[in-house]
Amino acid sequence: MPSRRHVLRRSVTLLVASVAGCLSTDGQSSESTEGGTSASETPGPTTSAPTTDASPTLDAPPTVRERPYLSDNTTHGLSALPETDAGPLVEGYAVGDGEYDNSLRVWNGAAARDGRLVLGVGDTELLAASHEVPEGGFLTVQFHSAADYTVEIRLGDVEHTVSIPSDQFDCNHWSVGVAMRETTAEHRTFSTALACDVTVSETR
Repeated sequence: MPSRRHVLRRSVTLLVASVAGCLSTDGQSSESTEGGTSASETPGPTTSAPTTDASPTLDAPPTVRERPYLSDNTTHGLSALPETDAGPLVEGYAVGDGEYDNSLRVWNGAAARDGRLVLGVGDTELLAASHEVPEGGFLTVQFHSAADYTVEIRLGDVEHTVSIPSDQFDCNHWSVGVAMRETTAEHRTFSTALACDVTVSETR
C-alpha cells in the first residue's frame, strides 16, 4: 500500500501536468492523455459584429423639377456663349436641392425644330423631355446637387452629349453653353477661377 507521502507526490505531479496541458501558443488548448498523445479541443466561440443581409443604402439620385425663368437667373452672370443669350425660353429645369447654382443652356441656332433633352446619372434617367424649340429659343438646366451627369441633346437631326463630372462642383461657379446649329453642335464651359482649397492659418 503506497504511503501518504507517495500519494501526495503523485497528486501534485498530476496537477502540474494538467495545468501545463492548458497552455498553448496557437490559442487552442491541448490536453495530455495517459498514452502520451495529445488531443486538440475546438476553440470556444469568438465574438464578432452582427451581420445583416441588408445592402447599404445608396443616396437617392437628385430630383428634377420645372423652374420658372427670371431675367437674371443666369448663374452669377456667367454665359459660356454670350451670342446665344437672346431668344425665348422654352423650358427651365432645376436639378437637386443642394448648395450649388450652376447652369447649362441649350440654344437653337437654326429654324424651329423638335428637340429632346435627356438627363441622367449613371444608369438612372432623371429627365426625358421633348419640346418644339423656335429659332433662337433655349432650354436651361440649373444644377444644385453634385453628381456625374450626362446630358443628351437632340434638335432636329443634330445630336450632342455633354458630360458633367461630380468633381466639377466646387467653390467655383460655372455655366455650360450648348449651341445647336443647323448641322453642327458645340459646347463651352465658362467658370470662375477661385482657389477652392486655400487654408488660412491664424498665428498667435
